[in-house]
Amino acid sequence: MKYISKAIIGIDIDNVLCETSKCMIEYYNKLANDNLTIADINNYYIEEFVKTEWKDNFYKLFLDTKFWKTVTIIKDAQKYIYKLIEDDYRIIFITSTEPYNYYKKSNWLSRMFPNINLRDSLVSIKDKQMMSANIDFLIDDYPKNLENIYDNYGNYLTANYKKIIFDYNGQYMWTKNFKCDNVNSFRATNWCEVYKIISEVINK
Repeated sequence: MKYISKAIIGIDIDNVLCETSKCMIEYYNKLANDNLTIADINNYYIEEFVKTEWKDNFYKLFLDTKFWKTVTIIKDAQKYIYKLIEDDYRIIFITSTEPYNYYKKSNWLSRMFPNINLRDSLVSIKDKQMMSANIDFLIDDYPKNLENIYDNYGNYLTANYKKIIFDYNGQYMWTKNFKCDNVNSFRATNWCEVYKIISEVINK
């Protein structure tokens, strides 16, 4: 008998599974003698808030192996992802990342989720709307990934999946303008809420 999952859950990595922005701000502060906090970041791009002399090369900090060793997992992410798997959901980690950063994220995921086969469960793609035919939910902290957009080639891409904007502990200021109707789009501030939303939607 062919196995069919209840639903396919797309999960962003940065700021949904791991505290990338928080850890990067702490890492940058030590190097630049700055005092940024996560509350200062009111849009998705941290480099807009760093010192002028750091702006152009800020992206290089994400390539630093030392940085990735500091990145912590978000509370209860492991618990509820494994619970979703036990409940017969398929998990796909979806990241929009530069090719040279893919390996670092893959290694991080392997450490955090050693029982998940990343060959089957990790996708890197710039426009996540292109996954619409393959996922039922997308959990993401970047509003653009949950909206219909035009890509760089002029193609109109629709976000045909249930959308969960992840605003961890209510501290992601860049998520605040995303509108939720609690039918096709939802807001979660922790992984317990994510699990509850998915369960309620599927079991209606």
